[in-house]
Amino acid sequence: MLTEAAKKPVRYRAKLDTPEDIRRELARVYRENKSGLLDNQDAEKQVMMLMAISQLILEISRK
Repeated sequence: MLTEAAKKPVRYRAKLDTPEDIRRELARVYRENKSGLLDNQDAEKQVMMLMAISQLILEISRK
């Protein structure tokens, strides 16, 4: 029987404050997808979210 703490998934935290942070996270998603650790659809969703965050960071930095 699992304890309550064992049922709760671990929250993944990635620093996504700069374009370099986004590049690093995109590379992680790519490697996990190529290794078969991440499904294609999940990888695509993550890439789309990261690209949206990247565009927001660039837009804010231009102001």
